Amino acid sequence: MDSNNKNQDKAGKIYWNSTERNQEIDMRPFSPNRGGIRGFGKTVWHKAFRTALAEFAGGDKKLLELGCGGSAFLPYFSREFGLQVDGMDYSERGCELARLMCQVNGVNTQIVCSDFFHAPPEMLGAYDVVASFGVVEHFTDTEKTLAQFAKFLRPGGLMITTVPNLDGLVGLAQRALASDIFGKHVVIHLREARRHNERLFPPGSRKRRFGDSAMWLPVIHQLWGSQPGRRSAVTKKSRSLGAKGSHGFGLGY
Repeated sequence: MDSNNKNQDKAGKIYWNSTERNQEIDMRPFSPNRGGIRGFGKTVWHKAFRTALAEFAGGDKKLLELGCGGSAFLPYFSREFGLQVDGMDYSERGCELARLMCQVNGVNTQIVCSDFFHAPPEMLGAYDVVASFGVVEHFTDTEKTLAQFAKFLRPGGLMITTVPNLDGLVGLAQRALASDIFGKHVVIHLREARRHNERLFPPGSRKRRFGDSAMWLPVIHQLWGSQPGRRSAVTKKSRSLGAKGSHGFGLGY
């Protein structure tokens, strides 16, 4: 996606057009009201979103989801927080499903089929919230990718970013059980993610970040599946339960 070959997309459009997420979805939006361990995790995410998005709820605030293919989040953000929601993805099939998801759930949206590094100029600096879920880790230059995402923010905006936790035993399991999928990811350590955010969103910046720590939740199913004024929430996802940070949040959906 980035014309600069120093920042390569390790997954690629062919992968995203063929992955199960962009082949068939059940058209149910993200919901914190489901039972089971996934429901517990979604409740945690919902509480974190409520904290992060409290000042943006209602009115004419706009959210952009980058990597929105088949997104279950766009209807949720629209209904729960009254946000105007848009999405961007370079997978044609993913965009088609995202449009259908919003249509079925009665949400007006603009889904743009484009890569992030060559986005329509009118979309830059146009959003109060920019969110991505499991996208950044597919690019070899993490900081450059985050910096590009931040270009979509208005002053005073918020960036929410999640990445999978591929450290330790989780990473070893992923590599052993699905090495092809593991190879499409960059392992991003929490300390490294925090460092990127501190450089991109320094104190006093007109764009702010929401936390940069992690809550550990059971999302091994996603890892093995078919696959910042400046603010940013960087999240890591893991199988382990118990340890948690003060602001970040993580979950598979």
